[in-house]
Amino acid sequence: MPYRSRLVAVLFQRKRREDDLSRAFLTAKNHLVAEQERLRLLEIKLQTTLDDLTAKQEGGSTSEEIALYLRFIGMLQGAVDKQMRVVLHQEGVCELNRAQLATAVKERKAVETIDGKREKDYLKAVTKKEQAVLDEIGGQLKMRQHV
Repeated sequence: MPYRSRLVAVLFQRKRREDDLSRAFLTAKNHLVAEQERLRLLEIKLQTTLDDLTAKQEGGSTSEEIALYLRFIGMLQGAVDKQMRVVLHQEGVCELNRAQLATAVKERKAVETIDGKREKDYLKAVTKKEQAVLDEIGGQLKMRQHV
């Protein structure tokens, strides 16, 4: 009789959970990369605006133009700060998903190890029983030959 594990359902559930968490982690990682790119673009825009303001100040411009630049820079700085908070939040989500995925992998491996040990023990017991039957048959044949 072939070995049939009673842990098939548990193992299937663990693998499915691991797959789901893996997809969630990859999605979170992709979102993190996108948010980091948005932050980088905002920082570049802020830096170029600051460079433009410096050039305007050196070139001699009106106080109204400088005030306009300063308001725009303030708005950009607020956007950069907000985006930085979004990136930090997304990093937290990514780390949480990574930890959950690592736990799911450990759980799946534990179930696989238990199942492997059970199968090995089962096969060992079956082999032992088969050997006992063969020894008994061999012993009976010897006894018949002696008679």
